[in-house]
Amino acid sequence: MEEKKKSSLLSQWKLKQQKVPSQEIEKVVEGEPLKLSNGQQRLWLLQQLHPENPFYNYSEAYRFQGNLNLKNLYLALQSIVDAHDILRTTYQIVGGLPVAKVSPKEKLHIGEYDLSIDSDNKHKIDQILLVDSTRPFDLLNGPVIRFSLYKLTHKKYILLLNIHHIATDKWSMGIFRNQLAKQYKALNTGLDEKVNSPDIQYQDYASWQQNKAVDEKQMDYWLKKLEGEIPILELPKDYKRPIIASYKGAFIKQTFSSSLSKSVLDLSYKLETTPYVLLLSVYYVLLYRHTNQKDILIGTPISNRDHKSLEDLIGFFNDTVVLRSKFDENTSFVDLVKIVRKTTLEAFANKDVAFEDLVKAIKPDRVANMNPFFNVMFLYHSVPKSPDFGSDLEFTQEVFDTHVAKFDLTLYIAEENNLLTSIFEYSSDLFNEVTIERLQDHFSLLLQGVVENPNKKISAIPMLTSFEKEVFLQKESNLLSVEIPKKGIHDIITDIARANLNKNAVTFGSESITYQELITRSNLVAKNILEITKGKNEIIGLCIRRSIDMIVGLLGILKAGCAYLPLDPTYPKERIDFMLSDANVLATVSNANTLAEMTEFNSKVIRINTDEANAEEFKIELPIVRSDDMAYLIYTSGSSGKPKGVPISHGNIINSTLGRKEFYDTNPDAFLLMSSISFDSSKAGIFWTLCTGGNLVISDRRLEQDLAKLTEVIKNNEVSHTLMLPSLYSMLLDNVELTKLQGLKTVLVAGESCAANLCAKHFEKLPNTNLYNEYGPTEATVWCIAYKINKSAIPSVIPIGKPVARASIYILDEGLRLVPYGAKGEIFIGGPGLSGKYLNRPELTESAYVDNPFDKKYGTKLYKTGDLGRYLSDGNIEFLGRKDEQIKIRGFRVELDEVQKAIINHRTVNNAIVILKKEIPDIANISSSDMDTNSLIELIENRINVETLNNILESIELLSEEEQDYVNNQLK
Repeated sequence: MEEKKKSSLLSQWKLKQQKVPSQEIEKVVEGEPLKLSNGQQRLWLLQQLHPENPFYNYSEAYRFQGNLNLKNLYLALQSIVDAHDILRTTYQIVGGLPVAKVSPKEKLHIGEYDLSIDSDNKHKIDQILLVDSTRPFDLLNGPVIRFSLYKLTHKKYILLLNIHHIATDKWSMGIFRNQLAKQYKALNTGLDEKVNSPDIQYQDYASWQQNKAVDEKQMDYWLKKLEGEIPILELPKDYKRPIIASYKGAFIKQTFSSSLSKSVLDLSYKLETTPYVLLLSVYYVLLYRHTNQKDILIGTPISNRDHKSLEDLIGFFNDTVVLRSKFDENTSFVDLVKIVRKTTLEAFANKDVAFEDLVKAIKPDRVANMNPFFNVMFLYHSVPKSPDFGSDLEFTQEVFDTHVAKFDLTLYIAEENNLLTSIFEYSSDLFNEVTIERLQDHFSLLLQGVVENPNKKISAIPMLTSFEKEVFLQKESNLLSVEIPKKGIHDIITDIARANLNKNAVTFGSESITYQELITRSNLVAKNILEITKGKNEIIGLCIRRSIDMIVGLLGILKAGCAYLPLDPTYPKERIDFMLSDANVLATVSNANTLAEMTEFNSKVIRINTDEANAEEFKIELPIVRSDDMAYLIYTSGSSGKPKGVPISHGNIINSTLGRKEFYDTNPDAFLLMSSISFDSSKAGIFWTLCTGGNLVISDRRLEQDLAKLTEVIKNNEVSHTLMLPSLYSMLLDNVELTKLQGLKTVLVAGESCAANLCAKHFEKLPNTNLYNEYGPTEATVWCIAYKINKSAIPSVIPIGKPVARASIYILDEGLRLVPYGAKGEIFIGGPGLSGKYLNRPELTESAYVDNPFDKKYGTKLYKTGDLGRYLSDGNIEFLGRKDEQIKIRGFRVELDEVQKAIINHRTVNNAIVILKKEIPDIANISSSDMDTNSLIELIENRINVETLNNILESIELLSEEEQDYVNNQLK
């Protein structure tokens, strides 16, 4: 009884799709030009554009085992081709337009090939069939159908049928197989019957369709359904979309278990829908979960065989309808099924508007290598029973891979004997096999999830594989081999100093001090501070120009049990006043060189006295510092314009520093510190160097503006390690005497995107120097992800790497759920390097530091970076820019950071900033007097998804001096 109900439901569904014909199809008057149908016109045009491409070859391989009568098989094939004019039609051009021409009946040519020697070599046979099936057709001269018979043994044959899609569709191939079997059996029993010619031929249908007026009511439906911005589905790709599509493809097939198949079919009945709608809904979930897009368009083929007279006619009756469904992360799967069912029923009810007419009416933005409206497809069909060729002959039809993909991704669902099979056909221009295998796994897991709980939100249906969960939630991969000591960072520096008393600790210009002197001088500063603080943990300002005193003051503040607040003397007075007030600074350490500036500020001054520091070392009792005490407070720019203070504990910076000792191949003998002490990047060099007994070499302010002098500093101080902006390092490699850089053992780049051409340049000029890319915000104590570039395998896009220093890195969607491999999400950071709050900004703290959904037991927090990233297949993370720097151009999402990367890759560009100017159709302005703009545009088009760039890069103009000042400020 239940099966009858299901059958009845399916019948009702089919009835809703049927239409009563408005007029009968009449035969074309003899002598009239034969028109092409709408679908044929589309295929004909595509074939003219790509005459050698076999993407519209339709191939089926039939295996015969038993007593095959070749003569009768050939006669049956001849009879079918004679009966259906479409199989003898060629396509001429008359007056600039294609017209059909039916060729007279003539004897078929069937190629015969003996593969007996290779009958057990499946791979070789498959390759032979592939070559045969991908030979292009000549639509002008014909034929549009080919047959090849391959003999494997005297009892085994393969008949390969190749036909251009302009003459057939899937329904037609079922007609062909049934007529072939029926005619073959008749001939074997001695009946000399031929396949009856149909009452009307395909050219009659094509003429009728072309003379039919456009249904205005249906067109109105589509104009409303597709109004507004047409979103482009942006699946995570492995390769950049080529300018010219090759249409090369492959497929991955999976048959689901009988229990899962039955559960899916049963669920469709319970939800009062069809398997088609239910599986299409799961496909929507799959696409949503990989793109985070909630307005998705999918193409699906429909058949225009509404007339009874067309049921047994061979030809191309397919058209395509657009299925546009909108939903959100809170939509349950049950509700999504209702949305998709409504969308599908409406689309099928309005399918008489030809796809080409729809394109002409709506005029969507067109890209040469993409389909209008959608770039993914969905198909569902029930596999018909194999035709009967007689008791002495077994017939099987094989799924045949022609290595062609007309769309980015197509999901075929086949139902056969109550078993469901999914086939993911994909463009190998865009995806690799591993990525599609993951999609297949995700689809299977989603199916299981909806069967278990169809009321679950689509954003929460389990989808990740156990392997993905293990990788994304791993906790042991970056653990340090040593315990984090429960003391202050200065205690570690002091221990190292006592073991290296006579080694240089800090160098500035021609002056250096030893670790012994560093202990003595910093102790004196600590003594002076303690006289004011009485041992309390206070915030002490540090306002000293670049000098040895800067490090002495820093260490003295820490020894006094206080936290230091770096104050760059070059900062505007208003900014310094704000920081002093906001942090409630008790006093500020300064020296003779900055004492004059300090008179402008409302702060008690503790002066570093060099003369006293030269006195004999003295003993003082220092307060005990715990690892959770604040070590420093650093202010970063806030979105509101008001700086926000980030407190970093001793435990934070110790964890960060020990992480460096374990991650990097070598510790610094001499580290060149170029960044201001007010920048968090300075902490990397300061503490790493002093905690490992190296020499901290402090550069002059703006030394980067004198590359020759910078090189001398590196050479004269035997600098082994340094950290630079990628843009600065690129200029250094291009403009200095490389022999003076040979002493560099390790270069770190951070703060900007690292381009592949910089890495290639580095290893070309300094092949023995290690190069690393670092990532990390102030809130995570400078770094949390790093990547060592391999000179023998430089990737086209340099990732930021993997978690370091016990950092927990998650890439999450807007609901704080893990995204799959390759999918874009926001980077969240956890672990012992995390600050955990902003000073005096509880509302900002609450919004930026969220509860860790994967560690509810201990109530840990994650920092919401606002940065976008994705996991690559090798486990590395690729940085994709800021959430607030993502823009849309004609429906395409564009990352300004990605455009910037491409521009910087140009040989004549040292740096660039990319800004969206809504009133002007360019997205990049470049400052250069010798810019080769044509080659730059070509490079950008090769690096960025070209569909986003049509008519955007019309001009690249040189900046005015005022604009250059603005850009320089942005780059800082």
